[in-house]
Amino acid sequence: MDKKNLFISLFIFFFFLSSFLYYEQPGILQLDLVGMATYAEYVILGEKLVASPLDLAPYEHGVIPWRTGNQLLTTATFFILSQTAILPTPPSAEHAVFLTQFIFGSLGIVFLYLFLFQLYKKYIPALFGALIFGASAPLFNAILSKDHGTEFFFAFGSFYFLSIALEKNKVIYFFLTSLFLGLLLWMREAGLFFPILLYGFFIVQTIIVTYNSQERKVIYNKEIVTLKNISLLFLPYFVLACLAFYVYVFALLKNATTDLNAAFFTYTAEMVSTISDWHPLLYFLFVFLGLYFGIIKKEKSILFFGLITLFFFVLFTKNATFDLRHLGIYVFFPASVIICYGLCCLERKWMQIAVFFLAGVLCVQLFMPGISLFEQRKEQIYTKEFGLGIASVVPSDGIVFAQKDFCLFVAYYAKRTCQGMPTSLDTFDSALASGKRVFVFYEAGFGFYDDTMKNAIEEKYVLASVYSGKFETFHHADLDPQIYDEQLIEIKVK
Repeated sequence: MDKKNLFISLFIFFFFLSSFLYYEQPGILQLDLVGMATYAEYVILGEKLVASPLDLAPYEHGVIPWRTGNQLLTTATFFILSQTAILPTPPSAEHAVFLTQFIFGSLGIVFLYLFLFQLYKKYIPALFGALIFGASAPLFNAILSKDHGTEFFFAFGSFYFLSIALEKNKVIYFFLTSLFLGLLLWMREAGLFFPILLYGFFIVQTIIVTYNSQERKVIYNKEIVTLKNISLLFLPYFVLACLAFYVYVFALLKNATTDLNAAFFTYTAEMVSTISDWHPLLYFLFVFLGLYFGIIKKEKSILFFGLITLFFFVLFTKNATFDLRHLGIYVFFPASVIICYGLCCLERKWMQIAVFFLAGVLCVQLFMPGISLFEQRKEQIYTKEFGLGIASVVPSDGIVFAQKDFCLFVAYYAKRTCQGMPTSLDTFDSALASGKRVFVFYEAGFGFYDDTMKNAIEEKYVLASVYSGKFETFHHADLDPQIYDEQLIEIKVK
C-alpha cells in the first residue's frame, strides 16, 4: 500500500470511529446488542450474571449462540477491556458491544475504499464512493445502534481481497476472499445471498465475450481460473457456510421463506418512499451518471453491479423485514461502485472539481437527516434511563410482564425479573400463586395488548380488592420524570 492510500485509509478509519464514539449515548443498546452484552457477561463474569430472559443454560452444554461471530467478537473485546481495567467497575459489556461494531464498521468503510481504488486506481473517486456509503444516516445508524459493523467489514473485505487476487493471482488472496465470505455468514444471516455478488463479480472479471462477423466466443482467463484458485475461492466458504447452517442459519432461513415473505412488489412503494426520504435527488443523479458512463463505455463491472442492484431491490420488495440497513451490502454497496465509476470517467479538470464539490455536498446531505436522530437516541424507549425508571416502580421481588424483546432491557438495565406478555391469564394466576408481585407494562405505542385483553386484566386483577398491592399496571407516565423524558412520555401515550 502506497503512502497516499495509507493516509486516506487512516483518515477514513479515525473519522468514522470518532463519529461513532461521539454519537454513542451511554446506556443505549438495541435489541440484538443487549443479547450480545448479556452473553458476554455470562461467559466472562459467570456467576455475577444478572437474571435474564435469555435461555443461557444451553450454552453450558456446548450450544453455539445465534450470530456466533458477533457474539464471540464482542465477548473477546469484553474480556480484553475487563482485563486492562479500561471499563468501569464492575465492567459493563455494553462498551465492548459498541467498540466491536465501531472498530469493525470503520474498517469496513476502509475496505470499501481500498476495493474501489483497486478497481479503478483513482484516489478521490474511491474516497467519495466510500464516504457516500458510510455517511448515509441509516447505514451509519446501522453500526451505531445495531450489529452491522462486522457485516460491512467482512463483506467489503471479501471484495477487496478478491480484487487483489485477480490482479496478483496469489492463492493467499483467494483463500482470504473465501474466508471473509464465510465469516460474513457467521456475523449476520443476512449475508446469505452475498455470494451472488462476489462470485458474480468474479465471473464477470474473468470471462471475456468476443464477437466477430460469424460467431461469438467466450474466453476465460486461464491464468486465474485454475483448479487451485477455484478450490481456495469456494472451499473455505462452503465449509463455513455448512457449519453456519447447521448451527443457526437454516432455522432463520426457514422462517424468512415462510412467515415473512409476500408476493413480489408488495413493499415497492414503501421502499421507494423510505429511500427517497433519506437520500436526496443528488444521490440518484450520481448513480445515473455512473450508469450512463458504464453503458456507453460497455464497462462490464458497472453493467453487472447495475443489474445486481435491480435484482436485490426487486427481491426485497417481497420480504417483510425490509429496512434500509438491510439493503446496505446488496443495494447501496453496488450503487457506491457505480457512483465511483462515474466520478472516474470525468476527464475535464473543471468538471472534476465541480462534481467532486457536489459529491462533498452529497455526503453532508446524506448525513444531515440523521443528526437529530442521533442526538435524540437517549430518548428512545430502549435506554438505561428507562430501565432505571422501571426499577423505581418495580421492587426487587416483583416480576415484570412486558413485550418479549423488551424484557432483555428490563433484565439488563433494571435488574428485574421479566417475562413476555402471556396469551392466557393463567400465567398471571401462577405468578400470583407463587407469591410474586406482578407488574404489567402497558405501552400503547407497541400494541402489547388490544383493548379487549386490557379490559379483561383490569376487571379481573386491577379492580379486584383481593389483588390489591399484588397486581399493578404501569406505563411511561408512571416513571420518574427526572429519569425519563416527559416530552417523549407525552408523545408515546397518545
